[in-house]
Amino acid sequence: FKKTFGDDIQESVWRASSSANLKIRDIVFDNNGFIWAVGIGTNQIHRFTYSNKAETTFPFEAELSSVAFFSNENQLFVGGEINGSQKVWRFNIDGGNIGQGELYFDFGQFS
Repeated sequence: FKKTFGDDIQESVWRASSSANLKIRDIVFDNNGFIWAVGIGTNQIHRFTYSNKAETTFPFEAELSSVAFFSNENQLFVGGEINGSQKVWRFNIDGGNIGQGELYFDFGQFS
């Protein structure tokens, strides 16, 4: 796929995950050009760095299926299932790393 980075030049982005079981379900780009991905087969949030083609993983105990970036607060949101309930968690991004996630929304409380 292609992404326009800060220099307004559209560049191809190619990367294979080192997590052989990962089947990517969703990706998002943040303001620093990091690619965040979640998917089936791994309980991790994946961050890919375009500049050096590196992957960093952040363990998380849920089957994640969606990821979103909110630029105003530099926050990452992930959605998925844990203990039979669909939930959304929020993470603050600091220098490309994420801290402890906090529960943002629990869809199960409305069923």
